[in-house]
Amino acid sequence: ESQKSASCHQVLFDLWNIRDAEEIYRRSPQGGGRYAGNLETLARTVGLGKEREEWFRRLVGNGHKKEGFVFGSIPGTQHAYVYYAIPEVYGETAWDTWVITLDGVYRKRCGDSPPLVDWPSDPVAASWTLMD
Repeated sequence: ESQKSASCHQVLFDLWNIRDAEEIYRRSPQGGGRYAGNLETLARTVGLGKEREEWFRRLVGNGHKKEGFVFGSIPGTQHAYVYYAIPEVYGETAWDTWVITLDGVYRKRCGDSPPLVDWPSDPVAASWTLMD
């Protein structure tokens, strides 16, 4: 259980890392005021800094898996970007699914479900808890 707690703290750090990279991308000539919306584009963003660039290369190179979570994005939503982190093995590596958008970080116990393919217009009404 403490292992899962440590993983949850790490996944929050990872999601904030993605959010920061989105801002860097948006402000860069590459982004031109738009958000990337996917991990592969962020991994190729110039100006993220050596540590963050390496972090993205490892994440994308490892099949979007990191410390018990699988990371991904939901394209084509009404939001600027939606990234998720789902447990790699539900109940063993973690219990909760995490999502970050411009609105903040959300958390929900989704069970052993496949990666997210849609994001609700009202996540709180869909039983997602806003964490910040």
